[in-house]
Amino acid sequence: MSCIVLTFPILPGKEESWRWFCQEISRSQLQVYLSSRRSMGITHERLVLVKNAFGSSSVITLEAPNIAQAFGKLIASQLPSWF
Repeated sequence: MSCIVLTFPILPGKEESWRWFCQEISRSQLQVYLSSRRSMGITHERLVLVKNAFGSSSVITLEAPNIAQAFGKLIASQLPSWF
């Protein structure tokens, strides 16, 4: 199993939008989300909000048997625009 950790800054005033996104993928869009991850070979994903002196960031951990292939599929995916 291989893993990659990605960190993305959250712009000031956009933290609630990030929370809404997380709620959507864990509730109403859960099946679409899980299906997309399975099709890419991603076996586990964590999204965490990190706050520090520089502001807020979204830290994402992806796990897959072949992380390079899974990440390539994620980048090239045609996910819905809200995703």
